[in-house]
Amino acid sequence: MARLNRLVIPGHPHLLLQRARAGSQVYRDEQDVRILSEVLHDALAAGDLELHAHVVLPERWMLLVTPRSAQAISALMQGVGRRYVRHINQRHGLQGGMWVSRFCSTVIDAPVWTLPCMAFLDLAPVRAGLVKEPGEHHHGSHGHYVGLHHDRSLVAPSAVWNLGNTPFAREAAYAEMVHRGLSTDRLHAIEHALQRGWALGDPVFIRQLQPQTERRLEPKPRGRPAGGKVSRSA
Repeated sequence: MARLNRLVIPGHPHLLLQRARAGSQVYRDEQDVRILSEVLHDALAAGDLELHAHVVLPERWMLLVTPRSAQAISALMQGVGRRYVRHINQRHGLQGGMWVSRFCSTVIDAPVWTLPCMAFLDLAPVRAGLVKEPGEHHHGSHGHYVGLHHDRSLVAPSAVWNLGNTPFAREAAYAEMVHRGLSTDRLHAIEHALQRGWALGDPVFIRQLQPQTERRLEPKPRGRPAGGKVSRSA
């Protein structure tokens, strides 16, 4: 089966996943993470997309962004990836690439899935067994949204602003949202959409979004088409 083009629809949030190839690590120490943050911040200065959330793990890097153009996401991932790898190879005396050849992405229904996707990122270090609580992992955006530090690269989505009328109220509500975690159904829905590249939203969202792209937003129904005939060999 031919691989579908990557789904990018400007103006909508997208969840991204970039994995390190076998035998590589995204970072080896704190300085590596600082370099990645600086490279990312410089790339965002072009203004082609907004970064809402992210998390860096030893074997993968995940982001929640809203692009302003169809090329913005690929330009970001390629530009940051190449520049960061040059820095890391020079710093550690390495050669070759770091990333698998293709990153994963999904466009999401912002009002419904923005906060669950942010919790998905915040809780990734917990699921990976790196920490017991998301606040213990310092390589991501969780600390920014719960008031532990400020990340100049982040643009809070409207879903976060709707959590409260003051910074303290929003930080407390966000921390509680992440603490509640994700249901198994929501976790699987995010993982499935991200891995397969399908849009993350209900049928109404899919129907409203489809006219904006020629690419399919969901898999074709399985089984025989309604009213169709089953072919039989002679």
